[in-house]
Amino acid sequence: MFLLLTLALVVVVLAAGGGELLRSTLLPVTPRGSLAPDFSLQDTANSTIHLRALRGQVVVVEFFATWCLPCAVEVGTLAQLHQQQPEVVIITIGWDRNENASVLSAYGQAHNVTWAMAPDTDGVGERYGVSGLPTMVLIDQRQHIAQTYTGLATLQQLNQDLAALG
Repeated sequence: MFLLLTLALVVVVLAAGGGELLRSTLLPVTPRGSLAPDFSLQDTANSTIHLRALRGQVVVVEFFATWCLPCAVEVGTLAQLHQQQPEVVIITIGWDRNENASVLSAYGQAHNVTWAMAPDTDGVGERYGVSGLPTMVLIDQRQHIAQTYTGLATLQQLNQDLAALG
């Protein structure tokens, strides 16, 4: 009975547009201003991506899956961002554990991805509190979380938040 009532409450909250409230209450993301959780992953080019080695640079980390249609839209947004601001480091992390480096590599080639892509082989998504796709995290030069975007982020939002970082 308790489970049924809980599910009914979740449905009511979601129907009322409270999905973000529910998500932030039950599945919090790493808070803005906190030190970004470190990670080290092998990318599709067989290079190691180590977040702490990128200190001093602005980093955008996108969590996605190849089957996620909104993620494909966000990849297009990131391509525009990469073209406009090549100094911003972009890392796309495949959140679906069933998608290995070769799957991500094929997707990257098909979608003209020119930045690092890596499968999440180390639970990075869990450390960042990712519970849905796409999720993007903007990390400042001091490696603190400047912004987290759940759902589609627009190029305008990204540029605005990047400008605030200086």
